[in-house]
Amino acid sequence: MARPQKTGLDYFPFNVDLFDDEKVIPISSEFGAKGECVVVRVLCAIYRNGYFAECSEAFKFKIAKQAGVPQSLVSEVISGLVKWGFFDRTVFDSFGIITSKGIQKRWKEATRKRVEKNELEFWLIDDKKEVSGGRNSLNSEFPAEETPLNRSESTQKKRKESKVNKDSNSNELLCKASQPHTEKIDYDSLISFFNSETKGVFGNIKTPLSDKRKSMISARIKEHGKRRFAEVISKAAMSPFLKGQNNRGWTATLDWIIKPTNFEKILSGNYDNRSKENTADNDAELARNVLEGIARANFEKQRRQS
Repeated sequence: MARPQKTGLDYFPFNVDLFDDEKVIPISSEFGAKGECVVVRVLCAIYRNGYFAECSEAFKFKIAKQAGVPQSLVSEVISGLVKWGFFDRTVFDSFGIITSKGIQKRWKEATRKRVEKNELEFWLIDDKKEVSGGRNSLNSEFPAEETPLNRSESTQKKRKESKVNKDSNSNELLCKASQPHTEKIDYDSLISFFNSETKGVFGNIKTPLSDKRKSMISARIKEHGKRRFAEVISKAAMSPFLKGQNNRGWTATLDWIIKPTNFEKILSGNYDNRSKENTADNDAELARNVLEGIARANFEKQRRQS
């Protein structure tokens, strides 16, 4: 009986400048060492099992347990890596799979003598254009995590999924369409606009900006573009809730606004009508106080009459 082929790797090349890469800097900036730990765990898991991983809830819980972080943080890190091009967006959005050309090139080179490269699922590389043994030009894309799907699990999935490598030209167009915005950023002009639009409510920001702030701003603009970035600043400036009209008297800041989840909530309009909700709450509280006052007055009146 033939021995089953081993598809996973025992080790993989690790770029010492991984955390200085523009696709990973936002993760380091927002989540610090915990985020970096998740990145490494995900890469190890991918190479341990092959060249791609199914980003299921079970997978994320496994990584969270290994890294000692909340499952929600793992989800945010993986989503960020997809948004910033570290993992291929097309395959992730279509099938929930995390992989990249860089990962697949490394895996292909490491297993060239022991694994038959036939009918590979979610394959992104056009093998006709690849030179065996060539150095991967996508140095920023590194190993990922999770095992190839168990054959029993993948059988059902195959019925629903078309092979990604069936039409390389179509795949290239999809990949290009999913690339992030690559607009040059004039940070001085951007901050001048921010200070003018918000009128100092969120603090007057001074330049030059720190590298951390630049990387966060750059990440948001790469995801959404300059127009959307300006729209978020304007929407935040018009939000009574973000300007302090809330139960805690809390006011947003630039650093809070440019965090991925907060940025998307503002863009989606989550804080647009917060002032109306606060007004309704205040009116309800006032009504309760009036009713309680009337009840106390009636009680005192009855007590005196008795």
